[in-house]
Amino acid sequence: MKTKGALPPICRGIVAFLVHACVIAQLALAQPWGISKVQKLLSMNQGVTPQAALSPAGEVYLVNSGASRTSSISKLDSTGKTLFTTTLTGVYEAGITFDSVSNVYVTGTATISGFTTTAGAYRSNTPGDYAAFVCKLSPANGNIQYCTYLDTTGNGFVAVDGSGSVAVVFGFISPGPTTMGALNQGKNIYVEKLNPAGTGLVYAASFGGSVVDYVAGSVADAAGSLFITGTTYSPDFPTTPNAAVTSLPSGPPNSTSFTSFTVRLNSNGSAFLYSTLGNLGEQGFGIALDPSGAVQVLEQDASDEVFLRRYKGDGSGILFETPLHVVNSTTVGEVPQMAIDTTGVTTIAGVTNSISFPAYQAVQTCQFTVTDEDTNGFLIRVDGLGDLLQSTWLQGNGPAEFPFMPLSVSPTAAFELVWSATDPSQPANELDLLTLAPQTTPTPVNLACIGNSATLTGAPLAPGEIVSLFGSGIGPITPGIAQLGPNDRFPVSISNTQVTFDGVPAPLLYVSSSQINAVTPFGLAPNATTQVCVRYEGTVTNCIAAGVSAAAPGVFLNSATPAYAAALNQDGTVNSQQNPVHAGSIITLFATGLGHVTPAPADGSVIQLPLPIQDLMVQVQVPNPQRESPVPYFTTVQYAGPAPLEIAGLTQLNVQIPNFMLEYSGPLMVWVTLPDGTTVKSNPINVWITE
Repeated sequence: MKTKGALPPICRGIVAFLVHACVIAQLALAQPWGISKVQKLLSMNQGVTPQAALSPAGEVYLVNSGASRTSSISKLDSTGKTLFTTTLTGVYEAGITFDSVSNVYVTGTATISGFTTTAGAYRSNTPGDYAAFVCKLSPANGNIQYCTYLDTTGNGFVAVDGSGSVAVVFGFISPGPTTMGALNQGKNIYVEKLNPAGTGLVYAASFGGSVVDYVAGSVADAAGSLFITGTTYSPDFPTTPNAAVTSLPSGPPNSTSFTSFTVRLNSNGSAFLYSTLGNLGEQGFGIALDPSGAVQVLEQDASDEVFLRRYKGDGSGILFETPLHVVNSTTVGEVPQMAIDTTGVTTIAGVTNSISFPAYQAVQTCQFTVTDEDTNGFLIRVDGLGDLLQSTWLQGNGPAEFPFMPLSVSPTAAFELVWSATDPSQPANELDLLTLAPQTTPTPVNLACIGNSATLTGAPLAPGEIVSLFGSGIGPITPGIAQLGPNDRFPVSISNTQVTFDGVPAPLLYVSSSQINAVTPFGLAPNATTQVCVRYEGTVTNCIAAGVSAAAPGVFLNSATPAYAAALNQDGTVNSQQNPVHAGSIITLFATGLGHVTPAPADGSVIQLPLPIQDLMVQVQVPNPQRESPVPYFTTVQYAGPAPLEIAGLTQLNVQIPNFMLEYSGPLMVWVTLPDGTTVKSNPINVWITE
């Protein structure tokens, strides 16, 4: 089930392996939201960002967990001034959450000594050298209301119901003792629910499958039902008869099958109100309740793309699914955060290292074009029917919330977000409080991002680089694909669409309303900034200032297996798992962004014989056969230069695959030496190899 709010897929590159196929979706029209206020809270050393959260009352809390097994919880006012700090000793990996009236609940792991429990606490000692704990703090002054150990170890996901009872959910652990009448399946999902005073258990329950079950989030409703989501590898994971999906989907032979799960427990933990699974290869990321009490999960599908799914109240079916077309990259290491406000609108905030984040009603451009940031923050808003309201970049490193500390959103007219930003004037991270609200006079941001077409990453650009531009309304609804003109050059205008770099029209390969593929002019000057603009039907979009370097290499990827290169074996056949390259033979890679060649070709021309020569030195790194050696190891490159009979800007590399890669396999990487002697590297890529 896909809603009309779904975003269009990405069109990448020009090589034959990568197909131009964009579909334009119908989206909900709404007033765009923008940043109405930025309040700096504090600055920190680079690489150090405390966990942060907003209470339902909009209060900012920071959690610092130090190496000395001490965690501090600080409440800040709107200017960043510390109102109080509560210190807990003997703990580490602490996180916080809130109930509906903003009481603070701290959870994590505490050691056998140094941690102090309160009088009458449910448990005053640990079951071993350390254990999970819960502390409740007053939002007025940070005073400890109670602190107690729990019966197991590990970090749990916390949910607080309407009575103030705290449920802590653990996954992939050895369960602790269960209480009479509660689920007692002896499996690796374990729930302990404390009474409001923290002096005893409402219940302790265990359930799950016999293999591996990971928990990704939990939430409780006012009546005490507990909702849990995560990922299971267990074919015997328990489901209810009326569930949307009742059995673990099976994968190809010899493959590992896993899927997401969503469970609703009753208020005393004795039974499932429902338990359902997802589709093959899906993973649960987060969970929230809409105003009606329907549960919504944030998940990743088998292609690593993130989507929303909202279930019916009884779990028997799905109200909507909305693909967000945001790839959760393992290099980022953080999953998006989600919250639903009182109107039913979902807010998703996160980070990505890809330029292809699809913009709609955007209020900011990406920052990859001017800085070499690894990640960039984004914001997505979806209405209660699953239709997209807005999808925009938010400059900065992303939300300062973490998986154990759910994103908090103020309702209705505006909402606030604690945001991590890099201060460009000094080597420091800045923590800001952003206030977002509807824009009364929105400034159109049609052109949202630009970067390497092979890798879909940004900054800087290079002369003669195949690039992709992303945005909204930057070209025609019906996509246009370039055809060679009578002068044997690719056109600089398709369907009344044109891209300019400092006013110089660029050759175009593909145009649509959301994406354009073009080639930067060879006349771009390195160590400078170029103004990139799009003109569509006579109207110029906003322009982006993009940095320029002598080279910005990227290797084209196989669209079917994105971790692998779009490559040809020595016999000219496509490299694939079913058709690997023979060790010791030559494989052909395709890249772009390798800089100037001599003689310089005309922009948009097709490379003819004799072939121009690559100006900068190009090497291809392979795994070092001396596995412990930190020294880069390079293989033989028989040819590195313009691809014959292809558009100028596409580079061909004929590379020998060493025999030792049968035993010491690993990624390849293209290195380019710049004029100043420094090197820049491409994306790591893999190829299929056989004897």
